[in-house]
Amino acid sequence: MKLNDIWPCPIGKPTHATIRQLSEEDFYELCRRVHRRARKHSPNDRHPDELVRRLMRRRQGPTVASRYPGLSPAMILASHSENEILDAFVENRRKKWIHPTKRGSGFEYTLKNLSFVDSPEDTLRQLRHVALHECIARDGILNFGDEQIQDIGPYVVLGLMW
Repeated sequence: MKLNDIWPCPIGKPTHATIRQLSEEDFYELCRRVHRRARKHSPNDRHPDELVRRLMRRRQGPTVASRYPGLSPAMILASHSENEILDAFVENRRKKWIHPTKRGSGFEYTLKNLSFVDSPEDTLRQLRHVALHECIARDGILNFGDEQIQDIGPYVVLGLMW
């Protein structure tokens, strides 16, 4: 595809595929011509630069983030990392871990009676539940049902899990 095949045209007409088929020299010339034409006919100075940026984005194609709306780039680029506490709570955590882009929606869980002193088995069960959902849920809400904190230990463990 040559530059003369698509020029002159409105900025919205050349498609992603058409622009990608242009050589580097032809693409540079297209950007130059678009910028020069926009400078003549544009009321403000930013418009020509914006048109050239739009052409460059169209040449690059869609970004990874546009395929996953609502996810932060950190979530999209996430990978499994070792965590001694989470690995201790969830057996074979590496195998159960799902990439955030493939995870289901979040979970809501209420933590009550967290105390290693008064109810250690129930506390460990609740922490295990949170650790398991860390592997499979995209986001979550933890509700704390205790009026007073009797034992700070489980909250320290929860903070280390986070």
